[in-house]
Amino acid sequence: MRSTRLLTTTLLALGLAATSGAGATAAPPDDTVPVITVSDVQWQKVFPADDGYRDSTRISYIVSDAVDPAVDVTVVVTDGTDAVVGEHVESGVPTGSEALLRWDGSDFLGTSLAAGAYTLTFTATDAAGNTSESAPRTLTVDEGRLVTRTFSVRGTAKQALVERDVRRCGRLKSPVRGWRGSFGHYANARCNATGVPSVAATVNGSYVPKAFRDKDRGFFYKDITVKTYGGNARQRPGAQGVLQYWNYAKQTWFAARTMGSRVTNHAGRTTSAKPMVVTGDGDRPYVIWSMLTANGHWYDVKRYTVVLKYQVMERPAAREQVPVLAAPADVAVTSPQLP
Repeated sequence: MRSTRLLTTTLLALGLAATSGAGATAAPPDDTVPVITVSDVQWQKVFPADDGYRDSTRISYIVSDAVDPAVDVTVVVTDGTDAVVGEHVESGVPTGSEALLRWDGSDFLGTSLAAGAYTLTFTATDAAGNTSESAPRTLTVDEGRLVTRTFSVRGTAKQALVERDVRRCGRLKSPVRGWRGSFGHYANARCNATGVPSVAATVNGSYVPKAFRDKDRGFFYKDITVKTYGGNARQRPGAQGVLQYWNYAKQTWFAARTMGSRVTNHAGRTTSAKPMVVTGDGDRPYVIWSMLTANGHWYDVKRYTVVLKYQVMERPAAREQVPVLAAPADVAVTSPQLP
C-alpha cells in the first residue's frame, strides 16, 4: 500500500493521468473557478490634469458566476518595462454582475504617473485561493491640460468687410466722419421708399484660432462677443443700427442687438461661439456677423472688435498666429425691424 501511494503521487507530480482500467478519462476542469473579463473601457487615453476633460476613465469588468457570491479583485498597473507602478485591491466584488473601476492615471495612492502607455491587468481570487487573470488592457496617460484662452482682434469696418447688401435706395458710404476704413450704413439715402424696407448692410468676418477638438464633442469654443465703435450719422440724430451673428450650424441669423445712437463702443450679444465658427478640413476657422440699418436709419461704423473664448490642450509649441479680419462667405442679410 505504501509503495502504491508513493507511485500515484509521483505520477500526479509528473502531470500523468492515472487510469483505473480501459476507457478511463481525465477529470473535467473545475468550472467553479471565477473567470474575470474586462468588458469595456470608456477612454483609452486619460488626462489626469484636473480640468474636467477625461480626468479619469471608467473600466467595466465582470466575474463569472462561481461558488462564492463575491471575490477579491486585484488591479496591477505596469509600465513599458513591465515594472509594477500601481496596485489596488477591490474586496467583495459580486460575481455574475458587472463591476466598475475608475482609473485616473495614478498609482492608486494619489500619485499621478508620468505620461506614457500602461498595462492594467485584473485578477480575481476566490475564498479557496483560485485565481483568474483578465487579458491585459493598455491605456495611455497624457500630460496635456485643457486651458481657456481669450482671443481679441480689432480692425476697421473696411478690413472686416466680406460683402455688401444694399437694397431699395440704401447706400454704403466710405469713409465717414473722417474715420479711415469706416462705413456709413444709410437706409433711404436716395429716396423715401415704402413697402419693401430700404436696407444698407454689410456682411463681416474674422478669422479665429483653432480650438481643441474632441472626436465626440467637437471643437471647444466657448463664447463670443462682437463689439463696434460707431453711432448715428450727424444727419440722423437718434438713428440706430443692428448687429447680428450668423449661425453656421442652422444657416440663419441670430442674437440680433440694436446698437445705440451715441458715438461710442457698443457690444453685441455674448453668445455661444460653437454654432458660429465655420471649420473644415484644412480651412482656417472664421466667424460671420452683419451690421445693418433699415427704414431711414443712418449709422456710422468705425471699427469692430471680436472677443472669443476658446480652449486648447496646452503644449510647449508656439501659439498660433491668426490673421486680423476678413473671411469668405455667401450669406444673405435679412432685416430686423428698427424703431
